[in-house]
Amino acid sequence: MALAADEVLAIGSQTFPLIQKQLRPPDYKPPLYRAKKVPRKNTNYRVTGGNIAAIDFGTTSVSLAYTTKGDDNVNIFILDAQEKAARDTNAVLFKRKEKAISVKAFGNTARSQFTTMKKAESYDQENIYFERIKMILKREENVDRQTLVESFSGEKFYLIEVIAFILQYLKDQLIDHLSRSAIPLKTTDFDWVITVPAIWDARGKGMMREAAYMAGLLTESKRISEFTPISSSPLPVPDEVNPDKLSLALEPEVAALYSQKMIAEQIKRQPSAAAISHPTEYMVIDAGGGTIDITAHVEVDGGIVVQNVPIGNAWGGTQVNEEFSKLLQEIVSDPGFEKFIASGDCTKNHATLNKIVYTEFEKQKVLFGQGKIEEIAVELPRIFLRFYEEALIEGVEKMSGTDYNPDENDTLYIDESVVESKLFGPAIQGIIDCTVAAVDKINNCPSTFYLVGAFGGCKYVHEKVSAALESYYQSK
Repeated sequence: MALAADEVLAIGSQTFPLIQKQLRPPDYKPPLYRAKKVPRKNTNYRVTGGNIAAIDFGTTSVSLAYTTKGDDNVNIFILDAQEKAARDTNAVLFKRKEKAISVKAFGNTARSQFTTMKKAESYDQENIYFERIKMILKREENVDRQTLVESFSGEKFYLIEVIAFILQYLKDQLIDHLSRSAIPLKTTDFDWVITVPAIWDARGKGMMREAAYMAGLLTESKRISEFTPISSSPLPVPDEVNPDKLSLALEPEVAALYSQKMIAEQIKRQPSAAAISHPTEYMVIDAGGGTIDITAHVEVDGGIVVQNVPIGNAWGGTQVNEEFSKLLQEIVSDPGFEKFIASGDCTKNHATLNKIVYTEFEKQKVLFGQGKIEEIAVELPRIFLRFYEEALIEGVEKMSGTDYNPDENDTLYIDESVVESKLFGPAIQGIIDCTVAAVDKINNCPSTFYLVGAFGGCKYVHEKVSAALESYYQSK
């Protein structure tokens, strides 16, 4: 068996690791008799007016892109103007005035405003904060349009309406931007695309579609403006206005097509410098913040055959954060941080924990994943240390691979061995197990693997998954 060296495909400012494994004898022919061939001439394509807006609604972050009639370029809308970043944190801060609800801030701005609020402001009934709500829509959970989501203050709302407000905010940002262009465009001038994990069941996908109708993505008049009081009565079903102008795009399928497109362009532009030759059989491992989605394609007679029903799990990048949270709970001997949360302003205490796990630790997680540091050092806020200082000192003495010395600084240190085994380990194994299961289901080995997504783009993840796949194939 010949094994090609691992490569990295650069797309814009991002790099996608490619794992290309040559596993075929020269005379190998794929078992295409099992697959239905789809000639390109018979493939149905959506005919649009040329104006298309796409929302990538991720677990940890969100992005927005669009193209307009006559423009061959795809324009990335900058959501985080301060950081000049295309992707922004999936966090939202609402302002409530009587029944009326409006988005006060979104993304990193929302997180910053909420965590720096005075105690009275964060606890009052006017401010409502959410973060990472998409994690509720896991395939294994019983999610329907009546599903509730809890804000950081403990108040519950209908999940579908929170999603609708976020979609409406993103739409309004884009339309406001385009209103100042030479040819102003309206909401209804666009065909809208929203990405969803392939592993979501029909209820999760249906909720996203209904949320888009509530958000007014397809009409100029109807839009959500308040939260529905929780009751035993079912939520009203929104009118499906212009349903033909709304598409849900499966994340791994989009990643597969885009990766193939980039490879083709690289080969055309400079064949000798292309990362790999153009593959006709490939598997995409889309490892995002929340979910892992895997799909396999074969190109046949100019068309694409999907070899498997996309499979996946919830072992995305945020699972590393969750494992860190569990480790910290174990160190301070407080499951769920229940004692800390109940010790004062529960909203502010939730915000403090969120900052530790999803801001301070996240920075260290990224650096470790890039291979820039060998141990993780998380700075802990004073309010947390005042409550847990004795427990922290006792906890690190009992747990090998961790260190905290209040006489030196306010930092918790975690050794590389603990980071690998307890923090990254479970998520990495989840990706490997899911990938192996996907390969086994299609009964043949793809010649190329695309490892994409925010978590998939992590150097550490790439190395571990690549090594595991190589070992798996050598054992077959």
